[in-house]
Amino acid sequence: MLARYVRAPKALLHPTFGLALGCALALGATGCKSDEEQTIELVEEMGALFEKHQAECDVLGAKFETFAGDNTARFVALRRLGRLEGEPKKAFEKKYGKRLEAAMRKLMDGATACMSNPKVADALKKIR
Repeated sequence: MLARYVRAPKALLHPTFGLALGCALALGATGCKSDEEQTIELVEEMGALFEKHQAECDVLGAKFETFAGDNTARFVALRRLGRLEGEPKKAFEKKYGKRLEAAMRKLMDGATACMSNPKVADALKKIR
């Protein structure tokens, strides 16, 4: 009934807009992204966390333990992508290699600084 009085822009009436909006509302903003994109974002988030807290190893350990617990399903996808071989691996590296390298550099710098901290070591063991 309200539709008679309100004129929606044509883009809002397009079927793909409805699908995209439905996906975003039902699954959240990251729910519509590929497993590969979500996995790269996971590594980028970890890299940012390790970079931010590398001078505070106890804080890093606590925050990373929470992060790992909150992202268990995403770590499963990360392990799956780590087992890629052949052409799928080459395609993944071509598409995401630079982002992955930058995120891993941040993560490794923070992990190296805090590797002897028991909280960080325990949290890292949980994601293997």
